Amino acid sequence: MLVIGTAGRSLIPIMLQHISIQGMTDKLELYFSVLAQTSSWTHYAFWVVWQVAQMMIVWLLYKRNSESKFLSYVWQLNIWALIFVPLYTFNPVFTRIYRTVIVFNAIAVGNSIRAPKKNQVVVASLVLTTAQFTMSIVSFLVMDYITSSSLGFNELVAPIFTNNIFLK
Repeated sequence: MLVIGTAGRSLIPIMLQHISIQGMTDKLELYFSVLAQTSSWTHYAFWVVWQVAQMMIVWLLYKRNSESKFLSYVWQLNIWALIFVPLYTFNPVFTRIYRTVIVFNAIAVGNSIRAPKKNQVVVASLVLTTAQFTMSIVSFLVMDYITSSSLGFNELVAPIFTNNIFLK
């Protein structure tokens, strides 16, 4: 699907014109025509690398513990999420779909932290946790802070601390 979707990128808007989804015509026009004018292959390559890097973290976890039902589920979820990668050629707005998968990825990484002896952490756990934390920071910076379409730190993050009843 990844290769076919990317190669057949130009067919997606044509197919969507023939599909009548009540109330969605304006959104389809916005996502596949208006926003698509600002996309580039560089943006597409960045988002593909971003998603594959997220998937590699889960794959390494799954490879270490393939008996885990949860890791198997998360790995399959990541594989299925590849179907949406061709949509990144139109606009990164479609990364919203994958953002829900990232939550499961973070849970999988958190569950993988092992400390078999007191005050010792397995190096692989530390590396994967650091990789996940780094990817989370990069994702936040790219999606919510430095891009022109993001609302920025003051609108997204600061209100969590200034308007939080538990922190007052």
